[in-house]
Amino acid sequence: MLLAIVIVFILIFAGVVIIMLVPKPVEEAQKIPEQIQQLPNMIIPKTDWRITEEWLDQKLVEWKDSKGSVQYGAVSQPLSYWHVQQNYITKEVIDANFKMLEDSGASIIRIDVDYTIFLNQEAQNIAKLDYAINKIKQDGKKVMLADSSAEVYFKSPKSWAEHKVLWKERVKVLTERYNPDYYVVIKEPGWYYNQIWDLHIIRLYDHPEEWIALTTDLTKIVKGINPQTQVAVAVAASQLYHEQGTSILNRVFLCKVDDIPIDILGFDIYDRWGFEDTERFINDCKPSKEKWILEAWSEDVAGDGSNIYNSGRENLDVKWVNVIDLFAKKFGFKGVVIFYTDLYAYYVNPNYQAQHNVSDAVSFYQGRSKTFYEVQKVARMN
Repeated sequence: MLLAIVIVFILIFAGVVIIMLVPKPVEEAQKIPEQIQQLPNMIIPKTDWRITEEWLDQKLVEWKDSKGSVQYGAVSQPLSYWHVQQNYITKEVIDANFKMLEDSGASIIRIDVDYTIFLNQEAQNIAKLDYAINKIKQDGKKVMLADSSAEVYFKSPKSWAEHKVLWKERVKVLTERYNPDYYVVIKEPGWYYNQIWDLHIIRLYDHPEEWIALTTDLTKIVKGINPQTQVAVAVAASQLYHEQGTSILNRVFLCKVDDIPIDILGFDIYDRWGFEDTERFINDCKPSKEKWILEAWSEDVAGDGSNIYNSGRENLDVKWVNVIDLFAKKFGFKGVVIFYTDLYAYYVNPNYQAQHNVSDAVSFYQGRSKTFYEVQKVARMN
């Protein structure tokens, strides 16, 4: 009997502790701007998310009169994420990659830095990044860094409290070391979810104020080092309305962050929902900050990118280049950053895990696809 009483007492005490540790639910209506408070209850049109030639042809007609000027940027895939750790990524390969990107008309080169190489003090890989960023500047182009956190955190997740400390530290280190022209301090909230072990315990996806506070702190760090660096945040555009699990967070975060001293609001667009949700958000929230498409490519498999290297999509992608350009002009975007730029060379998967040699990698980046030439043409027209 005494044992049963003790067990009941322990269970009650544990329940009280858990209740104390879990934050109270956010009162969304107090935090969502008035003009979008009712959006969660609105019906989402059931449209196809796939980018097809038929849809592209329709938009080429619909948006053909769009006017304006757009800057073009390009992600360096071999230097982003864990790819930089491959032995065959050398100065010669970096030079060949940059020539391709710069010849495409990109005035901005973006690198999504995997901070693992700094955590592990990988001198050889850090030297690659040093060389690359110095070369971008010497070539008269602008440097854009994007926070991709550290790949190691996917294997060994941290708590949200730990993440915030580590986040601020790496942004400080990279800003001081590289003095970028642009810094995307939050790539997409959802990108980090699998790196945060207490994500569901604290229901981080229900707390946009946490992301807004972090953005404020990161902006202060960057601006404190170099006030001229333009600070950006981004969301997955198709998750603004269509993906219910994260749509409220993304809408509130992006709309409210417009009120703090960042410079750029970013939209990552990969499918039709991305176009639709971006247009709708602009009409609903009417952001005052500069708008950029910070990641872009055409996909017909939502989110996994498994089909992008299909050579049968090359002619479709040529049309897509013109559609993304017209869309950016129609809705007042200042810049477009193309993500899967290895497709400027060939429509084959470079497979960074394979043991390539340097000469093969250099030869790869000397290739030029139809999509490359279309991006080049569009960029030169801006």
